[in-house]
Amino acid sequence: MKLSRLPTMTSLLLAIAGSAYGTEQRVACPELLHPDAVQSNRPPVGWALYMPQEVYLSGGGMLQGPPDQSGYLVPDDSKRTKSGIRATQTDRWTFHAPEGYPTWIYCGYGGGRTPLQLFKPVADDATECILTTRFANDQIREQIFVCK
Repeated sequence: MKLSRLPTMTSLLLAIAGSAYGTEQRVACPELLHPDAVQSNRPPVGWALYMPQEVYLSGGGMLQGPPDQSGYLVPDDSKRTKSGIRATQTDRWTFHAPEGYPTWIYCGYGGGRTPLQLFKPVADDATECILTTRFANDQIREQIFVCK
């Protein structure tokens, strides 16, 4: 007898239910952006947008509301541990009642005040996001958001 490779109805229902109700959203910021990753359809009149070299990850956090409104959120708590040249920082944001604005993750690039940022929306039912940042020689090596 040959077994079917099609999923069972039970496994399909569990997969759908898991994706619809309170599953964990895990987002890792890309460590490096290459020049061809940045494209703009609306540079200022008379200007062209060009990124001459790649830029490294330099920060990240959370926003409430659309990215163009710059509603940056301060973490509810933050903890940093260090061991030699390596360090880990954990930031936590909690979302109490829905405020009618979407919540976003951002990853910043280019140093300073992170002038280049990538944005990703957080699931509407998320009540908490934790950002774990790993450093080596004070350079960000990895940033992972886990939102539930």
